[in-house]
Amino acid sequence: MKEALEVAVLNLIAPIGVITSFLFIWFKTDFFLSYLKLFNFKFPDYEKQHIENPDLFFFEYLACKNSSSKFKFFIFKLISCEFCLCAWASLGVSLFYSLNFIGIYYVFSLFLFKYLENCFFKDD
Repeated sequence: MKEALEVAVLNLIAPIGVITSFLFIWFKTDFFLSYLKLFNFKFPDYEKQHIENPDLFFFEYLACKNSSSKFKFFIFKLISCEFCLCAWASLGVSLFYSLNFIGIYYVFSLFLFKYLENCFFKDD
């Protein structure tokens, strides 16, 4: 019985860890931009604006740049919103684990992400 409980807890924690890790890497690192630079994609306008405003997120910049196209604006705003992206990541992960726990995945992933954000970036 104890082993079954441990497995159940690990099956609940693993998806939360996956979602939280994804959110942390997505919102707290510049990995995407670094990989784009690796393949010679350059964004001098963004780099200039990022120097002036270090809190500017790359996808927020792209959303503002593409504000005339409703679809592109929506997509870039969607992936620059922590709550929205967590919801979609929770849905995607729950398709592999269990749709019954999508709400638990969402709430605890967001909570853990905010907790880690506060621990690592409390001076920001």
